[in-house]
Amino acid sequence: MISYEEEVKERIMYYYCLALARNKSCDFEKEVLYFNSDEHYIMYHFLKGYHYRVLGNFSMAEKSYQNVLRRNPRDMKTRRELVFIYVSNQEYEMAIDLAKENYKQNKNNIHYMQAYFDCLIYKRNKTEKEMKDLREIVDIVKTIYQSIRVNSMYYQILAKNEAFVEHNKELAIKYINEGISKNKNSIISYLLKERFDIYEYFKDIEGMEDSISQLKQELNKLEIDDVRMNNILVGREALLDAYKGKKRTSIQMSINQNKYLTDSGKAKIMSNVDKILNGQNIFYDV
Repeated sequence: MISYEEEVKERIMYYYCLALARNKSCDFEKEVLYFNSDEHYIMYHFLKGYHYRVLGNFSMAEKSYQNVLRRNPRDMKTRRELVFIYVSNQEYEMAIDLAKENYKQNKNNIHYMQAYFDCLIYKRNKTEKEMKDLREIVDIVKTIYQSIRVNSMYYQILAKNEAFVEHNKELAIKYINEGISKNKNSIISYLLKERFDIYEYFKDIEGMEDSISQLKQELNKLEIDDVRMNNILVGREALLDAYKGKKRTSIQMSINQNKYLTDSGKAKIMSNVDKILNGQNIFYDV
């Protein structure tokens, strides 16, 4: 049986390793060895996955998280991390089952609501049950988060619902711009990403260009390298290039130069580029 002192040390080491990973410290690899045993298998692989994810190595992060789920398929924080990775790479079909399960167990958690909502929004041929879930999320957000509108996810969910479900471009952009005015720092970057997607849905190239320009300005202000947002920027720039008639080979070359995107993420972006070049809609079917 583990002693109280050992339990306390284990907990301290766990949070210490999380902090090292979050700060991209070179000491992480040395300190995480404390958990490199069968007894601490889950903690070790979760910490390794988190470290890889922060560094932007989503492929290795996914492998580490899958190691955790093989031992404990119900590990909530690992499932949440995997959803984060899949959604970051626009692999919504990979994320949707995990995101749904997380949401069903935590219906008032806006992080889980947003993840499942995004998977549903970008899913083609939604079932009636999925449409019911989508409406339920919007209703919960309006009910619970109406009074705390500084939460960017409130604006993201309501804006995308207005755009992709209600087809109301003006109200969707109004929600996003209100969210931008009430938030700051990296949060604005995510709202600008949503604004780009809304303009893309309505084929508004000028709006897409303005969103990309502002997104670049916001990223330049950040003191740290936001790998996820940089991946998002690369993907959206590729879509804009396609709308502006840039050659496919040139777009692919730019995508392939990104060292953080996974192979599946690159393939997803190019699949959407091909749809645009062929005059098809991307992402949405609602």
